Amino acid sequence: MAALERLGRYWKRERTSTWPAPRELFLLRIDDPRELPDELDLPSEHFVGFVAWETADLPVGEVIPVVDRLLDAGCVYFHAWGADSGRVHDIADESIVIREIDADEDYPDDAPLIMTTGEEGPLDEALFWVLYCTECDDAFQDSCRAVLALLIGVDAEVEQRIRYALEHPERFIKEVCSD
Repeated sequence: MAALERLGRYWKRERTSTWPAPRELFLLRIDDPRELPDELDLPSEHFVGFVAWETADLPVGEVIPVVDRLLDAGCVYFHAWGADSGRVHDIADESIVIREIDADEDYPDDAPLIMTTGEEGPLDEALFWVLYCTECDDAFQDSCRAVLALLIGVDAEVEQRIRYALEHPERFIKEVCSD
């Protein structure tokens, strides 16, 4: 069974930031999407979700449960990274529409989910974006206090880089900005 790991904490302290408090940084690494736990047990009602996953050869039916589990757990900012992350983004969009149809109501206008992808960009850019640039909708500013990096079937080098960024976010951001 995969274990959720708390790796660090980061607070963007600039005056322009709307973050009211630090975000706890978590990593969950699984080899197969079916290993995703039913409960994520994050200490925050809402969270930023970063998904590193190559989905090109997977049927949509294997991607939807992962997206749904993240949405159900409180993901309010969804960032997918990987060669086929645009597809994961599209599946998340479709999942939200299906939820709206099933519930016969629109996703609340006052609580929008923000989604971005890093399909074409390097991993460091995606991690920088998630750690430094994610600003949730105002409706979630007080309740979004965590970042979850979900790694599904990634290689050791990708895992190591993500782990480093979450364990040392200030150092990582300075390194990326100086390059």
